[in-house]
Amino acid sequence: MEQIYTIPNGKLFYLCGDFNSRIGNMDDFITGIDNLTKRNVIDFTVNSYGEIFNDFLTNASLCLLNGRNYIHNDFTSISTKGSSVVDYCIVPYENLCQYKNFEVIRASVLCNKSEIPGILNPQHIPDHSMLCWELEADFSSNCEIKANKCSVSNKIKIKKVGII
Repeated sequence: MEQIYTIPNGKLFYLCGDFNSRIGNMDDFITGIDNLTKRNVIDFTVNSYGEIFNDFLTNASLCLLNGRNYIHNDFTSISTKGSSVVDYCIVPYENLCQYKNFEVIRASVLCNKSEIPGILNPQHIPDHSMLCWELEADFSSNCEIKANKCSVSNKIKIKKVGII
């Protein structure tokens, strides 16, 4: 994660995955300095990894997409041991407004929406959810103009997720 510090300010990126960190309702920004909206928190537990992770976020000017700009907020890990939020999408503060419609989709929901519902044994359904969002980005500034023509796709949509 130390490579994040080498990314120039203003560059668009995200980092997404299972961080095994529970930050509860800790602010992922410096109150009074950073102008960010609070997250809609559903997991209020904090662990030691969460404290370290949260320090990293504030030091690197990054924030969680989870609980912000969302259409469906949910736990990211659901098992017989309980439910928690340990999978996160982190983005630079300055680019937060470009991420829209964040959604947590449980693996069980994905399996039920597959073309072959009921074929998977519930014991084989992953315990981690899928994180989805829309990203508004202007790629035209990265386009090389040749003969006064520039073909740029501004929106990428994934219509269907296949389940094996």
